[in-house]
Amino acid sequence: MKITFVTTHLTIYGGGSKFLVDYANELIKRGHEITVVSQKINYKHFQFDKGIEIIEIGGPLPSSAYIGLILLE
Repeated sequence: MKITFVTTHLTIYGGGSKFLVDYANELIKRGHEITVVSQKINYKHFQFDKGIEIIEIGGPLPSSAYIGLILLE
């Protein structure tokens, strides 16, 4: 299955951000195609497994985080 996680930013470690990274890493191990789309990612705090496509789009960050999930196919 192709799965895309969409979030405003992954800059502060914890909560929904930690869940997103852990879940994406587990799903890639199970053979799913994973994409993460975010404005900004702090790679010191968040480590993605090999094979996960990362799209960092930039721009001003909102004050609160939003996490969405898109399932394709």
